[in-house]
Parts: sequence; C-alpha cells; structure tokens
Amino acid sequence: EVEASFILGIDVGPNPVDLESAATQIASLGAPGRVVLHSSRGAVCLEPDGTLIRRPALDVPEDFVKGSTGAGDAFTAGFLHGVHEDCDGAECLLLATCVAAASLADPSASRGVLPLSDCLSLAARFGFRDF
Repeated sequence: EVEASFILGIDVGPNPVDLESAATQIASLGAPGRVVLHSSRGAVCLEPDGTLIRRPALDVPEDFVKGSTGAGDAFTAGFLHGVHEDCDGAECLLLATCVAAASLADPSASRGVLPLSDCLSLAARFGFRDF
C-alpha cells in the first residue's frame, strides 16, 4: 500500500476496501495487466477483466515473527512464481501470501523463505486473518 500511496498521492490503508479502490485507480491510469497490492493484513489482485480477488494474510502468531525485512520481496517472488506457472490470480495470491509469511520467520531478508511446499503448509498450520 505504500507504493500505491505514492503513485496516487493519497493515503492507502491496509484494508481490502482501500486496496481495491487503489488497484482500480492504478488500473485506470493505464496499467495493462494485473494490479496487485498487498499490506500486512492481506492482498488484492485486480485482473485485466475487472475481477477483484482478495486474499487475507496468514494468521501467524507473534512468536513466529522474527522480522519483516524482505516480506514484500518474498510476496512478489511468490506471486511471480505463480505467474510463471500460469496460475490464476487467486492461486498467485495464495503463493505470494504463503511465501511472505514464511519470510517472517527469520530477521534476514530471505533466510525464512522455504521450499514452496513448506510455505504452502503454513496456510494449514496457521489459517488466515480476518480481512
């Protein structure tokens, strides 16, 4: 939401309504593909056909979180992996959310990222937050 705030010149909050509104505004500026925005609470993906997809963040306990450095990059890596594998937007958001959550387990920028199957298992382990 930070980058969306800079692009739009407004304060974009971490809730789904603000993220969805910002994604729609960014798309109206001429973004040709998916517009994806994420926050610590969850993420949205606006598909080129106008479909909006929501994905809440994993409900990781406080003692799991050792740092958030690199979580945005981990989210992006997970999403781009899904794009590479021809996943739909919902699956891309799931991958992104799980990889970002895994990254929180280590204070470094990348040592918390696990093999994809281990990242995905965190969804079953922790479930998802309210979003």
